[in-house]
Amino acid sequence: MCHLTNSYPFCLYLFFNSYFKQFEENYGIQINYHSNIKGLRFDNEVETVVYRVIQEAVLNALKYAEVNEIEVHISKNEHRLLAEVVDRGKGFNLDDKPRGSGLGFYGMRERAELVNGNINIESHLNKGTIVTLDIPI
Repeated sequence: MCHLTNSYPFCLYLFFNSYFKQFEENYGIQINYHSNIKGLRFDNEVETVVYRVIQEAVLNALKYAEVNEIEVHISKNEHRLLAEVVDRGKGFNLDDKPRGSGLGFYGMRERAELVNGNINIESHLNKGTIVTLDIPI
């Protein structure tokens, strides 16, 4: 069963619907959220990793991308859970020194590894950034 609560377990689909609505109200940035996970539950550790990685990627877009809109896609297929955060903002050169501490990307990679997942970050100057989380299930 999928319930929205303040503690674990929670349902990612419902949680993100609520979180993105509040994010839009607080920051004035539109979140276009698409998923096929409505009603689905995953291992608590997987749900926590997905939540934390998406949260970090969305906050990074807020801080650095200079955009009015962010796309978030979460999809499950037979063997994988994929989450993607896309902004069409400033982008950056992956070889440059991070604008912040750089711990955000490091933390996302570390979290993904906890569930045998993978993080891919693709960014192009003046075109934006795509952060993709890929978790085998």
